[in-house]
Amino acid sequence: MFLGPAVLYFAYLDEFGHIGPYIARNDPAHNDSPVFGLAGMILPYTEIRAFTTWFYQLKCRLLAWEVEQSGQHPATWEKKGSSLFTTKNVTTYPELRRAAFRILSKIRKAGGHTFYVCLQKN
Repeated sequence: MFLGPAVLYFAYLDEFGHIGPYIARNDPAHNDSPVFGLAGMILPYTEIRAFTTWFYQLKCRLLAWEVEQSGQHPATWEKKGSSLFTTKNVTTYPELRRAAFRILSKIRKAGGHTFYVCLQKN
């Protein structure tokens, strides 16, 4: 039985939450996050170069002021997603919302997928 051509995917992974113990948001020591997990995307290997070039250009446009202030090369400068995608930023900056939807759309059009998996801590 022929199932069609095999496709090789590459995964980009990032962890979220905090690996340490959690009791409550108001606990003085154990208040970081009630979950820990991994999130990311997979892309067909044939789409990697085009996607990363596109993403780099989007990053340079969207975060130009911060990259410039850092004094680092844009390819090595990073911003934590948790400091970029705050409730205040998403509400205040429509260009951030548009960029997030453009990224998801680009992943789908490239034949990729996004995913996450997490566990609630006891």
